[in-house]
Amino acid sequence: MKNILTGVPALICGLLAIAAQSLFGAGSGYVAAANTYDAAVDVHKTKRTRTNDAAVSARHLLWKEGTTPGTTVALCGANDIPLGTIDNTESSTGIAQDVLLLGRGMTKKMVASEAMATLGVNVYAAASGKIALNGVVKVGVLRTTAAADGDVVEVEDCVPVVQPNGKATVAGGTLAIPVTRRIASKTTGGAEALTLADGLPGQQLTVILATDGGDGTLTPTTKTGFTSIVFADVGDTAHLLFVDATVGWTIQGLSGAAAPPTFNA
Repeated sequence: MKNILTGVPALICGLLAIAAQSLFGAGSGYVAAANTYDAAVDVHKTKRTRTNDAAVSARHLLWKEGTTPGTTVALCGANDIPLGTIDNTESSTGIAQDVLLLGRGMTKKMVASEAMATLGVNVYAAASGKIALNGVVKVGVLRTTAAADGDVVEVEDCVPVVQPNGKATVAGGTLAIPVTRRIASKTTGGAEALTLADGLPGQQLTVILATDGGDGTLTPTTKTGFTSIVFADVGDTAHLLFVDATVGWTIQGLSGAAAPPTFNA
């Protein structure tokens, strides 16, 4: 009886195989596809291999997808989405590198762009592959301190998220509104034609006229629903959201001490 019961599953499998061949043909593509459907897709636990578009001048810097996404990496900037860090140096380009993925595995070593004295604060992608206390793309939480620019710190890293913070003070005569902070506080030094570069999808920005030296007319590179916003009085404020490279900046709200700033459709 035991031998008979043991042979039943094998018999059933054999009958199913015969039925499949009858339906789809022996050696059919259906069966092959079922066995190889995901063969071309690799999964990665803590790192991925990429070749470097630029020399790796220092260890522990942040790198982003490069000129050939999925194959190369380039040094990350303040308004880029990093892929991970490279714990290596390499003077040549096109050399395979292990990129330690953010939000995966152990905590990461990163390079500070400034002094960092308080543990447990959020840190953000900064210029030249470093990290800063303020920025647009959050990469983790600080776990060791830095005395100065260039110090290596430990970061409890996370999957990068667009989460701007901090305030930039923009002086009169400076026409470019920065996209590296959550708030831009502007002083005008006369009538000024202000510019605003593209941000990252989901990025929010608040522009405030702090000191009125003349009307500031803001014209973003990419926008939808308006062409420009005129900041005429102290307290004029615009809340903006960057949707994507096609839609660009959109107005989420306008307010002012006396009346909100005007916008041109």
